[in-house]
Amino acid sequence: MSLDISEIILGLDGGQTYRLELNSKMINVIISEEAYLWRNSIVDILSSAGLRKDFKEAPFVRVRLDSPNLSIAIADDMQAGLRIFEESLEQRIPLIIDASVDSRMEAPKLDLMLTKLAQGFGLAQEELVRVALTQIQAEESEEELLSIEKEFLSAHSNALSYASQVRRIDDQMTASVVPGWLFIACAVGAAFVLMTAITLFYPELRMTVIPIMVIGGIVGLGAYGWRSWKELNIRGALQTQRAELRAKREEAKTEARALAEQIVDENRDPDALLARQNTELLSAKTPIVLEKDVVDLKFLEEMQTVVGGRQLIVFGKSVSGVDDGGSVKIIQPEVLSMPS
Repeated sequence: MSLDISEIILGLDGGQTYRLELNSKMINVIISEEAYLWRNSIVDILSSAGLRKDFKEAPFVRVRLDSPNLSIAIADDMQAGLRIFEESLEQRIPLIIDASVDSRMEAPKLDLMLTKLAQGFGLAQEELVRVALTQIQAEESEEELLSIEKEFLSAHSNALSYASQVRRIDDQMTASVVPGWLFIACAVGAAFVLMTAITLFYPELRMTVIPIMVIGGIVGLGAYGWRSWKELNIRGALQTQRAELRAKREEAKTEARALAEQIVDENRDPDALLARQNTELLSAKTPIVLEKDVVDLKFLEEMQTVVGGRQLIVFGKSVSGVDDGGSVKIIQPEVLSMPS
């Protein structure tokens, strides 16, 4: 299953709003002076649970992705401070999630959005979505890793490990949606209904049944309270543990990002390094989102040989030697609104 980007809406800080409608079967070349902003906004919203890097320049962004049986839309409205996610499966009620982007209390919702996206892309780790979106293939390299690259890989590996532990806690919390105290409540309720029926049909047994009902009610309510309190303590401990692990994960991500910037200063690509270290990216079904100042024919021909059937989206400020038609679709963003 391939989940391709079908529509993008970008709202700029000045009030301008633009729309793109993309083709999954062609190379989409989008010409815009804000090429970097389009590319960064798309990659960030599809791969990060936190604030987008360029949210001040582009306070609103919405991306819709479609496949034959699945449709996903995710949007950031920074004026409201919300991220909204909608998942529609064929013949099922849509799943809609909204969360405050900078709220720690709603972090599990933001993580769930990324998990859903990663599953749609065929990736087991949502932390690898960014690399899959920006890397065309995992190139082999004989070069020895720099010490800073080894530190970067270690920090990224730590982030993946913490993320895996967070998911395990989420699974534990999901498994306790129907805890034991609900079964106690059902059993006590059923017993009361049965004994009530007995007292109605056999009045002579009331002197025996009513004391049993009182004692049973006290015992049942006590057991119900004990089990529910125990469950609340377990869930509270899991939530605390999850918050601690998520904080460690974000710390490892921050460290990895800082090291990645240093690697870029060394004229090396940290994302390409991750792609070589994570072979599962070779089977990723994500679109490829690139940005290039001048998009020329030679570049597109090279891309056609390596994309492997994945949707290719290239943002650029201009084109050279490229004609609209055939396997290439040149798109100008459609203006939806302008500041009054």
